Amino acid sequence: MPWEVAGGFSAGAQTAHIALETLDVGKGGTLLIHGAAASHARPTPTIAVGATGALGSGDDLPTRSEIAAGLSKAYGLAAERAAAIPITGTPQQAAQRLAAYRRAGARHLVFGCSGGDWRRQCELLAEARALSDE
Repeated sequence: MPWEVAGGFSAGAQTAHIALETLDVGKGGTLLIHGAAASHARPTPTIAVGATGALGSGDDLPTRSEIAAGLSKAYGLAAERAAAIPITGTPQQAAQRLAAYRRAGARHLVFGCSGGDWRRQCELLAEARALSDE
């Protein structure tokens, strides 16, 4: 991993990266964290997703591609990888993404608002969360 990319990772992401590397879990591989934790008498870690985006519509909101371009430039990510990160659109569309993360095992979301009125973004994200619980 180039240092430009590693510098953008949080301590949690760095720890996960080191653990996967140490356990030799390659691309496309699967690590069953519940079993791994239990075999070492450890609690199962909580999985969190870090994302950014802008919900709703309006001239004051960046597009998904604009957000992805910023991520690509700031963190040295390939364009196609950066394009998969932003959560945009209606609360219903965002709810689908949140539900997919939940099905994959995530229990927390750390969301950075990429534009627009912060309070309105929080309201729309809360709506998306409520819809994802249905």
